[in-house]
Amino acid sequence: MTQSLSLGIPARSLYEVAATLRSSKRSKSAMRALRYAVRAPLKATLFSVAAAGTIAICIGANTAICTVIDGVLFRLLPFPHPERLAMVARSYEGLQETDGRRQA
Repeated sequence: MTQSLSLGIPARSLYEVAATLRSSKRSKSAMRALRYAVRAPLKATLFSVAAAGTIAICIGANTAICTVIDGVLFRLLPFPHPERLAMVARSYEGLQETDGRRQA
């Protein structure tokens, strides 16, 4: 049951009308902001192109770095039982290694 005001209009419909008016003000404000967001970069094309190019380069570099890290650190080696692999090295007595050159 809805209450009536002195105008004979149900109070519930007045609340709905007020809510509609508030939402239309918000939508007008949002449309104005959207128009500005589209118009501003069109006025400063050089800046917009430079900003878009910088963002594209950064995204590409980030993707490349993450791909390399994923392939090197997180993927398993393409061998059966990679945990059983061992490194074999040889050392010779009497040889000293300095600056990457071996001297006897």
